[in-house]
Amino acid sequence: TNRSSRETVQGLLCAGLAVMVLAAASGCTNTGYLAQGEKLYTGAELHIEKKGEIPAGGDLESQLNKLIVPEPNGKILGLFRAKLWLYNIGIFKESMGEPPVLLQSVSPDRIATRMRTLLENKGYFQGEVNYSVREEEKTGSVLYNVAIHPPYTINSITVKGDDSPLLSSIRATMNETVLRIGDPYDLTTLQEERVRIDAALKEKGMFFFAPDFILFQADTSLGERKIDLSLILRNRIPEEATRSYTIGNVYIYSGYALNRDSVNVPAGDTVLAGGFHYIDIDRAFDPEFIIRSVFFVRGSPYARRDHDQTLNRLMN
Repeated sequence: TNRSSRETVQGLLCAGLAVMVLAAASGCTNTGYLAQGEKLYTGAELHIEKKGEIPAGGDLESQLNKLIVPEPNGKILGLFRAKLWLYNIGIFKESMGEPPVLLQSVSPDRIATRMRTLLENKGYFQGEVNYSVREEEKTGSVLYNVAIHPPYTINSITVKGDDSPLLSSIRATMNETVLRIGDPYDLTTLQEERVRIDAALKEKGMFFFAPDFILFQADTSLGERKIDLSLILRNRIPEEATRSYTIGNVYIYSGYALNRDSVNVPAGDTVLAGGFHYIDIDRAFDPEFIIRSVFFVRGSPYARRDHDQTLNRLMN
């Protein structure tokens, strides 16, 4: 019985494959199902022209290719759009079929704009991106042409501004910068640098500082495809973001929950231990055991490290 079932399944698979092969051989391109004026999108081609020495080992081409959407209808063995065919003939249309991807759904102008933005973000300034749409009677495709020059590289890094405590604190972190002189300009690296500086300032008590308060100016007037980078602060930063905060009183609420009304919950016993105010609402834990997992110290600067370490210890 099992052998008979396997033979039946194999027969159905072979029959299905034979049908698709016959359809492909008969020139069934699926275009006969298109409405008047519609064209089937058959894909895109990317051509990159390198005007000068481009760093080896990069994934620029891969990143540019990822911007090319949508994907055309898939083919089996590169020959036949089986899913589209099933959709068109109405067999397994919903479960296995795939609706046609039309040339009208492609926005090559928008894709070209995104490619230019990617090139600039990676330091490939003055890059050229253009495209051409190749149309047949019932099909269409797109050719993207990208011409790139060698990327701009970082020549210098400067923190601009007065000697305010905030800028002085930022300058003190620059020995740990992720920016390197001679590296290609890369917007992603600049964003990483802003996050790094923010994390360093959080360890100095600047609780309300944010990465968005940091800006970079790029000066390309030096020539030779080099950039002088200047770190500046955004105008009108909130006053609290420039201050370093220290830990005051620390209150630990046992049994606290956001959905509990603190007015209607008994205050519980307050225990003073190790400089902490332990408010025991549910009397579920030994205060001394919990206090050992709290790393805030009254009078010391707020530090995100102490914050995260406290959360991790309590959760564990």
